[in-house]
Amino acid sequence: MSLNQVFASSPEGPFLEGLFSALNSSGVRYAVMRNYKSLPYSANGSDLDILVVPGDEGKAYSLVMKLIREYWGVAIGISKGVGFVKICALGRSVDHVQGWWGLCIDVNSGLCFHGLHQWDCTIPLLIRSHRDINVLEGGVAGVCGVLKEVLNNLRCPGRYVLAARGAVTKEWIEIRKALSPMGERSLSQLRRIVLAEQDHPRDVECRRVRSAFIVHSILSRPLASLRGACAYEWSKIARYLRPGGMIVAMLGVDGAGKSTLIGAIKPILDAATHNAAVTYHLRPGLLPPLARLKGVGDLPVGAVIDPHGSKPSGVFGSLFRLAYLTLDYVAGYWLKTRVQIARQPTVIIFDRYAYDMLLDPRRFRIGISARIAGWFAAMAPRPDMIFCLLGEPEVIAARKGELPVEETRRQVATIRAFAKQNPRAVIISVESSIEDARDQVLQAMCDFLQTKTANRR
Repeated sequence: MSLNQVFASSPEGPFLEGLFSALNSSGVRYAVMRNYKSLPYSANGSDLDILVVPGDEGKAYSLVMKLIREYWGVAIGISKGVGFVKICALGRSVDHVQGWWGLCIDVNSGLCFHGLHQWDCTIPLLIRSHRDINVLEGGVAGVCGVLKEVLNNLRCPGRYVLAARGAVTKEWIEIRKALSPMGERSLSQLRRIVLAEQDHPRDVECRRVRSAFIVHSILSRPLASLRGACAYEWSKIARYLRPGGMIVAMLGVDGAGKSTLIGAIKPILDAATHNAAVTYHLRPGLLPPLARLKGVGDLPVGAVIDPHGSKPSGVFGSLFRLAYLTLDYVAGYWLKTRVQIARQPTVIIFDRYAYDMLLDPRRFRIGISARIAGWFAAMAPRPDMIFCLLGEPEVIAARKGELPVEETRRQVATIRAFAKQNPRAVIISVESSIEDARDQVLQAMCDFLQTKTANRR
């Protein structure tokens, strides 16, 4: 494939070209760490991992945020830690057939593990130029990849080991000097892993590298290690208190096209978050289905064909169902979904949400007042955005035939009234193409995020 063909197939290409042009003219000391062969024309489905010399990280971060805005984009989420910042960007591509681009960008200030520095930045790592982009030499990038996987995940993919072997064999003296903060014992174990015949070392060997590095850091730099460790732990707490991701909910009558629309926006959100867009059906699922509590083993998988086929429960049964579902929303948020969006800028998409207990209580076998169901639904944590899919009831009812036209008409009217009363709700018309509905959703997300960013300034 020619470079022009690569560029034409990449909606993020113009942003990447602008970003590296700005980095080169800014004086920021940087290098792309890996997956750079298609740059600056395409990210080729990968994230963008940039290493900057400590001291330049603020300037690099400001440049990335400025270029995102210049290329009609917003940051879906930003996650900051000790020695890194992760930016998940979504933007409108005015001259590309897909119409949207997404990219996850990691800006690393040196090399860090849990607040402990691995790289002596006074000794430059080996870099070269690739289409006027500073990139780490392949072997050095392999060593950095091995380090990241060994220290963080206690594993080492073979692709990193193979790339690192040449550098460890030919340039070990330079690499050892640059990584001297890790200590000789840790580096010797790392070198043994890279040069071993097996491409996938055992986790016990990875633990030795990690343990030796931590011990050396504590003994050689006790105060700096303590500060780094404390800063690392606080960064995790700070991300939980102010998570970088977002939660959205899709509401709509059966046949409105919720699943189809989610399928249309998810690839773009996956590109923006590096495959961290997650879909849940109805609820977080921290608690098991009620049917399983009753001893039902095999539960149906997939769409519910007859949502109103079961008889509603009585008053006490309905109250129990409402309380159980509400508990799953509340506990599931604090123990599951919030943890996900705090760990990294994840987009969690709910296909239906707690509000369906109010909009369609019969689906949940709830046989009491909709007002009471609404009280329980109001206890559920509120999503950042609620997309209400609306269209002509007759057309929607004909798509699946699961509900009569009268019930479809009632639910459409109820959802429309709900959207008018809820400031987080956005009405999405499903009467035209799926591409048009997709663009409505993504544009509404961009508008919301721009307003949210402006209010924080």
